[in-house]
Formats: sequence, structure tokens, C-alpha cells
Amino acid sequence: MDIDERNGLRTEYIAVFRCAVLTAGRRVGAIKLFLSVTVKAYLEHFAEKVYKVTGTTELFPKLQQEMKEHANFVLTEKTTIQELLKTLEKVQCAAWVQSKPIAEYEKQLRSCGKIQHSFIVGHFLTRYCETISDMKKKYSKFNHYMSYGYEK
Repeated sequence: MDIDERNGLRTEYIAVFRCAVLTAGRRVGAIKLFLSVTVKAYLEHFAEKVYKVTGTTELFPKLQQEMKEHANFVLTEKTTIQELLKTLEKVQCAAWVQSKPIAEYEKQLRSCGKIQHSFIVGHFLTRYCETISDMKKKYSKFNHYMSYGYEK
């Protein structure tokens, strides 16, 4: 699979995840609570956990700039995760208007996809950076104990 195909699949998977979270937020209390957290607080939490930096970091201003530039959205300190995800969804689902150059439209879609991936997956991968082989080693004893007595 070439890089364009992988990037396309990644964007689709993140879009499906975004839709699932927004849909589940209507019914599941824990997800509704997650979606009501402000973007700034969420990014500061990750900065504290990953980079051991407390307080204001460069993550929020960087996202503010990207959202303003690529999604034409002003991200404030009170913007919730739900508002951010809905805005990204709105931009990515917008139809191409022929008065706008197709290259600019494509760039906007790709940029919003990158923002979405960074926000949903990127920070999480930075915090929990275990590889598959690391996880196999970590849970090998657990799997052994779980299968105890069930092997034929």
C-alpha cells in the first residue's frame, strides 16, 4: 500500500471514530462528559502527562492557528471537544463550490484531516507509545493466566 492510500485510510478511520464519538455522546454519559471538556483543558492535560509541563503550553495556540487558517473557525478557551469535532465534520463534509479552486478545497480537507488526526490520535500516541511487540510482552503473562485450565 502506498503512502497516499495509507493517508486516505487513516483519514477515513479517524472520520468514522469522530462520528462514533459524536453519536455515542448523545447516549453515553462518560462520552458526553468527555465531549464537554474544553479543548484547552484537554491539551493542557496531555502536556502535563506527556511533557511534564504544567499550565499553558504551545499546543493550544498552535491548534488555534491551524483551525483559524484551515477551518475558518475561531477556537476560544471555552470551546469544547464536541464543538471542535462538529466543526471539523462540517468542514470535511462541505461540498466543493465551483467558485473556489479545487486545489484550495483539497488542501482544506487534507489540513482538517491532519488536525483531526493530531487531536484524536497524535496526542494519545505520544502519551501511550507502546508498540505491538511491547504490548505482547506486557500481556504475555496475563494471557497465560487467562488461558489456564482452558487449553486442550
